[in-house]
Amino acid sequence: MSARKGSGHDAGRRHSGASSQPPRPPKRRGQVPPPPPARNHTADRRHDAQGRGHDAQDSRHNDARRNDVRRDIPASRAAQNDRARRRADQAGQSGQGDRGDAGNRGDAKKGTRHASREDRARSIARTRRLTVFGMLAVGIVVLSLLVALSVAQTNRAVLRHASYGAEQAVADTMPAESGAADASSADASASSTDASASADATPTDAPSSDDSATTAQAIDWQGASGGAYPDMSQYDSDNLSVQVSLAEQRVYIKNGDDTIYTMICSSGMDGTTPTGTYYIQSRGESFYNPNEQMGANYWVSFYGDYLFHTVPTDINGEYIVSEAEKLGEPASHGCLRLTVSDAQWFYANIPDGTRVDIA
Repeated sequence: MSARKGSGHDAGRRHSGASSQPPRPPKRRGQVPPPPPARNHTADRRHDAQGRGHDAQDSRHNDARRNDVRRDIPASRAAQNDRARRRADQAGQSGQGDRGDAGNRGDAKKGTRHASREDRARSIARTRRLTVFGMLAVGIVVLSLLVALSVAQTNRAVLRHASYGAEQAVADTMPAESGAADASSADASASSTDASASADATPTDAPSSDDSATTAQAIDWQGASGGAYPDMSQYDSDNLSVQVSLAEQRVYIKNGDDTIYTMICSSGMDGTTPTGTYYIQSRGESFYNPNEQMGANYWVSFYGDYLFHTVPTDINGEYIVSEAEKLGEPASHGCLRLTVSDAQWFYANIPDGTRVDIA
C-alpha cells in the first residue's frame, strides 16, 4: 500500500509540474501564512530549457511544414487551376444553359408576337371580307330596288297605254256611229226643208260651218303657238316658274306673277297627268318607247317619267300627224305635249330646278 501511495505521490508531483516546491499546507483561521519558499532557479532554468526545446522543435516542425508547403505549391497550384477550370467549365455550362433558357424564352416571346401578328392579320382580313360582303349585299339590295322600280314603271306605262288603246278604239267607233245617225237625220230634214233653205239662206250661213272647221285645224303643231318668244336674258331664272292649266290645256311661262309666254298643250287622258307642285329635273333630245310604239323630241322631265315633249314620233323619228292634230285636247298617257317649236324653246330656256305647278 505504501509503495502504491508513493507511486501515486510521485505521480502527483510529476503532474504538478517540474517544480521541486512542496505543497502548501491548508490555511487555518487566525494563522499567519508562512513566507513563500525560496525559488528554485535550477528548476526554472530547466523548465525554460525545456520550453526552448519545445519551441525549437515547433520551429523545426514549422520549417518542415513550410518546406512541405513549398514543395506542394506547384501541385496545389495545379489542383487550384484544375478546380478553377472545372468551376469555369461548370459556369460556362451554366451560362450556356441560362443563355439557352433565355434564348428559349426569347423564342417563345417571338413566337407569341408572331402569333399575335398572325391573329391580328387574320382579324383584319376577316373584317375586310365582311366589309366587302356587306357592300356587295347593299349593292344587290339597291340594284334589286332599282329593277323593281323600273318594272313597276314599265307595268304602269303598259297599263296606261293599254287603257289608252281601248279608249282610242271606242273613240274611233263613236264618230262613225254618230256620223251615220247625223247623215240619216240630215237626209230626212233635207227633203222637208229644201225649198225654205234655198229661199231663206243668207250669205253668212255657209261660211259659219267653214269657220268652225278652220278653227278646229287652226293649231300649227310645228310652229310657235304663242307668237314670238321672249328674250329670257331679261329675266332672273330664280323668278321663273311654269303653270299648267289642265282645264284650258295651256302652259304659262311666268316671271313672278307676270305671264311672259303661253303655249298650247295636250295633257293626259282621264286625268293621268299628275297635279301638284314639281320641279324640272332633267332633259334630253329624243326618246322612243317600244311599248307605246311612240317617241318624242326635246323632252324635259318634271316628275319621273312625266315629261314635257313634242308631239309624238314613230319608230323612224317621223312625227305622227294624227296624234299631232290632237294638240289642245287631252291625248297623251300623262305627259304634256307641246308643238315642235315650243318644246325646243322650252328645252333650251327653262333651267333645271324651275318650279312647275299643275292644276
